[in-house]
Amino acid sequence: MPEWRFRRDFLGQFADAPETGPVADLKRAIAAVNEVAEARYGEPLFADVEEAHVEAVRTMRVPANASMPTFLEQVRTLALLIIDHLNGRLLEAAGTPTEDSGTLNRLARLVSTLSGEEFAQAKERIGGLFAVQAVRSNIASHRTGPKVDETFARAGISKFELPRGFSKLVEGATASLDYLRDLFADAG
Repeated sequence: MPEWRFRRDFLGQFADAPETGPVADLKRAIAAVNEVAEARYGEPLFADVEEAHVEAVRTMRVPANASMPTFLEQVRTLALLIIDHLNGRLLEAAGTPTEDSGTLNRLARLVSTLSGEEFAQAKERIGGLFAVQAVRSNIASHRTGPKVDETFARAGISKFELPRGFSKLVEGATASLDYLRDLFADAG
């Protein structure tokens, strides 16, 4: 057991987890892509998190066990951070078409425009973000059934290894953000 966790759990002391691992990497990727996007478009890719959600985002972590409720809680927080806070003002500043519903599809249109690739390929490039959205939409709402099994399979997650599955979601999202950072920097 890490020292910080012992202090927090057994001694009742305030102790935060060290800034390492996939969640810390994701937060660094968000900061990096926001910086590049703001330089290029005058807006960050992600809007600021509302005060009501700051604590959940600050304490987001890889679940310690394979508890489905804990997994879903962390997936909801992850989606809140990287899906719900996609900045529509950036998409407007970039001149992204509005015919697609949702900011994630609009972001894929921007990727398609900047990369010169087809829309389907652009969606693949940021597939880590789409995976988080799919897991939140299909698993958080329906905990059992064929749609849940299909979504888990598509995301490469085992119901019996949820901590690893969450890490995989975070790593995929981080890879998507790294791609966007490079795309925005190269397009400038």
